[in-house]
Amino acid sequence: GDNAVYDIAEGQTLSVLDSHRTLSVAASLTGAGTFEVNGGSLTVTVPDEASGNPALGGDLAAMAVRFATLDLTPDMTLSTALTLQDATLTGTGTLTTTGETTLSGYNTLRDAVWNNAGTLTLDADAELLFEDTQPLEGPDTTPTLNNLAPGEASVEGGQITVNSTAWAPILRDLLVEGGQGVLNNAGVIDWDGNSSVNDANDNFYSQIVGVALNNSGTLNINSGANLVLNQNSGTH
Repeated sequence: GDNAVYDIAEGQTLSVLDSHRTLSVAASLTGAGTFEVNGGSLTVTVPDEASGNPALGGDLAAMAVRFATLDLTPDMTLSTALTLQDATLTGTGTLTTTGETTLSGYNTLRDAVWNNAGTLTLDADAELLFEDTQPLEGPDTTPTLNNLAPGEASVEGGQITVNSTAWAPILRDLLVEGGQGVLNNAGVIDWDGNSSVNDANDNFYSQIVGVALNNSGTLNINSGANLVLNQNSGTH
């Protein structure tokens, strides 16, 4: 595995293109620039800051994963600004984000757990697909997004903003015979998105499909937006 130290200067980008790369225990990414994975996969075996070992993105300004897979073996905390574009998050480790995360395109949370304690924005065309590959082939992990309460991993807690115009910005992979995904909200969700789908009364709306929404926080359906909970078995 790669155990190098990468120091990326402000305004500069280090791109890993169409590669299958593994960052091992001694690897470190630092600097005021951007680390970008474009195509292929990045497998992370670097323990997070709590372990006393170098942390991926612990002192890095920005990271982008585009058309690629981020595979986490250990638990990992990212305070780095993170961009996900048509990306897949997977692995046995839990990802905790405390900075600004932006999604665009078609992104997949596959058999993995993601804790958000920062700001998570689903941009204009963004979708987050929850893919549970059990009982077919994958690990016994339900794909789960936890939007954390204030005081958990950050003072402010998690804030999710849905600006997407997709018909279902948050949905389960209906082509895989797995279980539901889970969205646990103990923070704030601002739902601003509407799709081009309309109901019998000509009201446009967007949906959460096949993902259990357990809401103990705040869910704001903002002016002009309509939300449909479809195939949803959560608690509110």
